[in-house]
Amino acid sequence: MESAESESKIHFKNGKFIIEPGYENHPVVDVTWFVANAFSLKYQCRLPTEEEWEKAARRNTGWNFPWGDRADSSRANYFDSGDPFDNSTTPVGYYNGKNYNGFKTTNSPSLYGIYDLAGN
Repeated sequence: MESAESESKIHFKNGKFIIEPGYENHPVVDVTWFVANAFSLKYQCRLPTEEEWEKAARRNTGWNFPWGDRADSSRANYFDSGDPFDNSTTPVGYYNGKNYNGFKTTNSPSLYGIYDLAGN
């Protein structure tokens, strides 16, 4: 289910999904749709459709991001963003308007109040 060069911190072993220690509150990355679908089937839920995800993230604004059209490292983690987790994943809920060791985040929910729909 994963390649040797995968950055994923979740693995399927002996019929169970195992999360690497320290990544329990991080998003899952570098998995295929098939792996994500297998996870959802195992836990009797479903993946959102692309349309559902887009609406949750941007409503009908047409913005590139839940907050507007420009990337902002105080609102989301992305490659070379300069945040404390730069070029890795950021814990879920990190961009909530708090200051973490001198790095000030901006409270960044979507227009529906949902967090973490952009970045990572």
